[in-house]
Amino acid sequence: MAIPQVRSFLGPKSRSGVIAASITGAVLLLVAAWIVIVWSHPSPIRIAFANSLTGPSAPAGTESLIATQLAIDEVNAKGGLNGRPIELVLFDDASDPAVARANAQAIADSPSVAVLGHYLSSASLAAGPIYI
Repeated sequence: MAIPQVRSFLGPKSRSGVIAASITGAVLLLVAAWIVIVWSHPSPIRIAFANSLTGPSAPAGTESLIATQLAIDEVNAKGGLNGRPIELVLFDDASDPAVARANAQAIADSPSVAVLGHYLSSASLAAGPIYI
């Protein structure tokens, strides 16, 4: 008794088309998953904190940093601003106007959208023209 042969309704060309469609579908699913992951983590809002963290005015600068970080932590705990977390970017002007001026240029070139600082008027006056 002979075993009957089962014929596929898909020819060789049709099988390769199904395989190609399956691979394309898998790739599209991976791309969609990647997009969801990227969009679910919004980029942070960066704020520069330019203050005296070293030098003669370090105690006042450190107190300002602690208070600022507490406020930012409260906002971030509530979901940030429009779903975006706030990130503080530190710049130590070392109570020195020349360092404050150099930091101001680095801040201007950074992705920070705002600046909190400087503590000393001499540092503020040195850095101010760069922010304008």
